Amino acid sequence: MPDLSRIFESALNTAFKRFLVTILKTTLVCLIAFFFVQIPTIGRFLMTIGKDDDRSKKQKRLRAKIVDKNDPSSPYRAVEVVDELKYIPEDGIHTLADIPDLTIKRFADRETLGVREILNVEDETQPNGKVFKKFILGEYKFTTYKEAHEHILAIGKGLLSLGLKQGDRILLFAETRPEWLLTAFAAFRHGITVVTLYSTLGDEAVRHGITESEVEVIVTSTELVPKLEKILEKTKKVHHVIYFPGFKQIHPTDKNDIEFHSLQQLEEKGKQANIDGFILNKRPKPQDIAVIMYTSGSTGAPKGVLITHENIIAAMTGQKERVFPMVDLETHVYIAYLPLAHILELCCELLVYYSGVKCGYSSPQTLTDQSTAIKRGQKGDLQVLRPHLMSCVPTILDRIHKTVNEKINQANFFQRHLFYLCYKIKVKRLEEGLDSPHLDNLIFKKFNQLVLGGRVRTMLCGGAVLSEDTQRFVQAALCITLFQGYGLTETCAGGSIADQHDISVGRAGYPLVCCEMRLENWDEDKPNPRGEILIGGKMVAVGYFAEAAKENVNFKEINGTRYFSTGDIGEIFPDGTIKIVDRKKDLIKLRGGEYVSLTKVEMAIGKVPIVENCCLCASSSAEYTVLLVSPNQKNMTSYTEKHFDTKEWQKLIDDEEFVGQVLKDVQEACRKGGIERFETPQRVRIVPDAWTPETGLVTDALKLKRKAIELKYQDDIDTLYKDEPKQKQNKKGGSSRTKSSNSNETNDNDKKQKSSKEENKENNNQKKDSSKEDNEKNEQQAKEPTDVAQDVIADK
Repeated sequence: MPDLSRIFESALNTAFKRFLVTILKTTLVCLIAFFFVQIPTIGRFLMTIGKDDDRSKKQKRLRAKIVDKNDPSSPYRAVEVVDELKYIPEDGIHTLADIPDLTIKRFADRETLGVREILNVEDETQPNGKVFKKFILGEYKFTTYKEAHEHILAIGKGLLSLGLKQGDRILLFAETRPEWLLTAFAAFRHGITVVTLYSTLGDEAVRHGITESEVEVIVTSTELVPKLEKILEKTKKVHHVIYFPGFKQIHPTDKNDIEFHSLQQLEEKGKQANIDGFILNKRPKPQDIAVIMYTSGSTGAPKGVLITHENIIAAMTGQKERVFPMVDLETHVYIAYLPLAHILELCCELLVYYSGVKCGYSSPQTLTDQSTAIKRGQKGDLQVLRPHLMSCVPTILDRIHKTVNEKINQANFFQRHLFYLCYKIKVKRLEEGLDSPHLDNLIFKKFNQLVLGGRVRTMLCGGAVLSEDTQRFVQAALCITLFQGYGLTETCAGGSIADQHDISVGRAGYPLVCCEMRLENWDEDKPNPRGEILIGGKMVAVGYFAEAAKENVNFKEINGTRYFSTGDIGEIFPDGTIKIVDRKKDLIKLRGGEYVSLTKVEMAIGKVPIVENCCLCASSSAEYTVLLVSPNQKNMTSYTEKHFDTKEWQKLIDDEEFVGQVLKDVQEACRKGGIERFETPQRVRIVPDAWTPETGLVTDALKLKRKAIELKYQDDIDTLYKDEPKQKQNKKGGSSRTKSSNSNETNDNDKKQKSSKEENKENNNQKKDSSKEDNEKNEQQAKEPTDVAQDVIADK
């Protein structure tokens, strides 16, 4: 036995020594194959479980193409309508007056418009001394189509009883609410033009709209009557003011030849009025003006856009075809909270009413549990209504993204990294066009419930460019099919919208079936065609109204089709989708010849938690950009408490160390966002004011009013440009670190300079007058770049 043991041991040692290298190589090859082949293969398999070839084809399909392949300047159309565009949703719908008549036949007993009952209103004093109105609200109560139609008929007859006739105008100056839409339908029915103004506009802007439109009848809300009374003291043509009901009862007295009527009084007047049958049954034509929509005034005084019935019907046709395949017309609920004076919201609500979808009304002040008008402990409208679809603007989604990220970062290590791991997996599957139901049920549906009520599945986003990070976050973390679109007031919000199978980011879909798009020449055309976007079709407005008509050069006719020159630079991809890459007015050329895209930089900086809003300032006579920051007050308080041991950040806005730290964070965000060095701001100013529509610094769609910001902060902008940024000073004089490391050399130089000064002292005294004159010239040249205040902020 011992001999056998020795023989076996000897044989084993011999074999092990002889084949050791081979065994090690084989083991290494197996490990490499496992880690670099098998694991990725398994990962790929997990990422693509459930892949549907048919769905994949829809994601990769050609969506739009050029009409004439031999003519690069010819328009792009959706492949479904290459031969002929579609302008009506169905036979019999040619004007907005046709919609109520159709819906009463189809949906008479179906619920349509709903609001929450106001149970009580309380005053709540804030820590800063301000007093906010806090609402205690009940459940939603809805009217049926039959009841809504009766209101439309009564309001319409009431307007006629005031002496209005087809072609006359009324002004709708109120927040979003059912009465707004019903009054608009009543006016449309009888060919009366509706003039719209944002309820948050300043007195001068409102007075401008009233005077220019020459309206005799204004429809407003109870809350806006006091503001309107002051404005009407300087307007002479207004004879009637109709006000919607409010929680607080008011009884304004007639004065200055102006009669005040509640909406209920107008309806009663209409029911009792004896109107001639011919006048009562006369309907508008498709080419008649339905709306004069005043813009929010982001570039100056609001300007009116002339919009016909045909324009809006065409835009609705395109929007319905693209978005509504995702909508269950019988069970889904839409939440209306954006201003009805905005073309996107107006088209959405008209389409929702026409389609028979239930609509609940809200406002930005009552939308969420944390909204300013919701009392602590009460539920916001999203949690009570629990809608399935909604419209939004990018700023709102950016804020949701930032808020949820802050909550996640406050979680413990395990929860935080579990979320990010699952998020990356879902994004990867999303990019493959796949659903992730298990991840949704385990993690992500909770965020939809927390933020949006739990049932939102479809969202239409327009009004500005949405960042790629926010788009993916909304799609993945909130489990939403996001329809990103592109349009303008001048095109009735019609242009392009992504379809439900589009998984690309940063793009705005492809042309609607009601329109076509052209590209006018621009500097770049690689790798894809680029140029200024022209949108053509029957949704393009007639033009601008009154004083603004001088800008009608932006409307043009090409081969019998009416186009609008948008001023936006677009890139069209091989599948026909379009990406907004720049805006002509948003590009500022610095003194060094570089072009800065203001919005692109602001979007990158907006991801910094302490930044609520920001405005990048640039000048063609300056070498660098500067930044104004309106901070997120809650986050800024936490920020200064952490870094500077104080919650009172307002006292630090002039502190160099504080400003330097903020600038450092801003520049780091720019670096991460791929912003070029010449675009990155070199100076920053933190302003204590909140930028809200009420302050006049942003529009109701939360876009910057650059001219208003320029006027308010002109002194701050000038100050930012007076002294060169520290980076440039260091280049001239050397950094402190360099000075410290070369102290011996510096001391020697100081001695030489001192000796030289003593030798030349007498000569300097003799040339004092000449030197003084030269210094004055040099100072003037140094200040010259900041003497062009009017182009410091670009007109957007």
